[in-house]
Amino acid sequence: MSKVIQGNCPIDGLPALNKKAVRIFVSSTFTDTKEERNVLMEKVYPTISKFCRDKYGLEFQVVDMRWGVPEHATENHSTTDLCLSEVRKCQELSVGPNFVVFLGNKYGYRPMPSKIPEEEFQILKHVAQEVKHEKWKTIEGWYTLDENASPKEYVLLPISKKLPDFSNPDNPEKRKEAQNTWNTLSVDITRTLRDVAMEAEKRQKISNLQKHKYFMSVTENEIQHGIFQSSTEAEHTCLCILRNISDIKEHLTERKAPKFIDTIACDVDAEAEDYLQELATHKLSQNLPEANLSKFEIEWKISGGNVTREKTEKQINSHLMKEHHKYLERICEEFTRKILKLIDHGGKEVQVSYDRLNTEVLQHLHFAKLRCEVFEGRDAELNAVKKYLNSNMTVPMTFYGQSGCGKTSVIANVYHKLNQWTANAKGESKTIYCILRFLGTTPSSSNLQDLLESVCEQLCSLFRKPWSQPERLSDLISAFHQMLGCASRKKPLLLLFDSIDQLSPASNAYMMEWLPEKLPNYVK
Repeated sequence: MSKVIQGNCPIDGLPALNKKAVRIFVSSTFTDTKEERNVLMEKVYPTISKFCRDKYGLEFQVVDMRWGVPEHATENHSTTDLCLSEVRKCQELSVGPNFVVFLGNKYGYRPMPSKIPEEEFQILKHVAQEVKHEKWKTIEGWYTLDENASPKEYVLLPISKKLPDFSNPDNPEKRKEAQNTWNTLSVDITRTLRDVAMEAEKRQKISNLQKHKYFMSVTENEIQHGIFQSSTEAEHTCLCILRNISDIKEHLTERKAPKFIDTIACDVDAEAEDYLQELATHKLSQNLPEANLSKFEIEWKISGGNVTREKTEKQINSHLMKEHHKYLERICEEFTRKILKLIDHGGKEVQVSYDRLNTEVLQHLHFAKLRCEVFEGRDAELNAVKKYLNSNMTVPMTFYGQSGCGKTSVIANVYHKLNQWTANAKGESKTIYCILRFLGTTPSSSNLQDLLESVCEQLCSLFRKPWSQPERLSDLISAFHQMLGCASRKKPLLLLFDSIDQLSPASNAYMMEWLPEKLPNYVK
């Protein structure tokens, strides 16, 4: 934590804030894992919740998007983005496990991409024109260039933009007609993009990876982000449950079969099956240790037995088939055992808590990290700060402007670029102590008294001075000024205070008398 207190810890290498929950994203296809998810909710999650609470004082949370996605997400094509956002949130917030996937014989829904990079879209357009694809005009009618994105990209228009009745609550008949129209259109758009992407790859205009996103299911996309591209260690955070219904292909004509396997006109969708096999057999085994993979094999129908209420509706149902019931019991046992092991491994980190100062400083650094993730431009302002830092000026530098104009993001990026700005020819950075506060974002940065107490405590830690907290604000201000004088050529100091207007007006904080008009040497 020394680099955190010194204010020179890289944005990308920040220690995690103390986490307070085990938060797991459950990935699965919609229709074929209902029984598994229901039995976990009824019999397993309460047990895990009690374990987390009693042993580690943690809350247990499950994110299962199959429980409901907002209607507007479908209309705006943001369902996948919503799911991936939740995957990232679980990775950021969870102690221990954060991602579980159930994979059966169904690859699942494969939507068209809602966004296509401009350069890639132009390549596809050129290929489509060369092969004279008759339906490319439909693509151009539904995708529009977003010039504000960085880099620029083509985005799929909201459905109601062209089919206003798609979400019409007042006219069910028109709404159904618009939805049927979109269903037909979406098939055409998806097929066209796949046809053109395949041709583009064949001509070596795009990579196999670029082509794959036009064929990939939502579930595989979640797995890509939850396991393959995760910044967390999959061995300690992820679990995969694979279930194979061995005789499913013998029952393709049964009404319930399409819920458990991808079909086209009562036959197996060979393309989807190939992608599923590649995912289950190769990709997952290459990215997860064997201990994190649980494999089960069951039958759709046990010969000679009437296993369902109706003989034409054979499916996984714990009430109607003893073998399936045993399977669900094994799922519960193995899921519980493996998840508790992952929680125990992750639980070690919650037993080491940061003290008040470290927590305060770390909160502001994480706030800076969030601001840097969405930052573009502002070169003039950043260069002005760099010039100021290299100058002999002894007065504070001030940024002012209307709310929302980007001042906070500039301050965050000053911190982010500090090591880069001070690096020598060998790439070695000169040590600069930096104290960063985004005022009003934490209780200890919301009023002058608490702010100066926190800053002085950090300064004492930096310059190895004893700290005795003054009772009066005037003495605290004097102590602050005195501590600034400890900066030296070997230990220069940078203070970054953002949003002075977010301080409480009490104690005349806005008068700025607490900040020296002339800064000591080696202080900026």
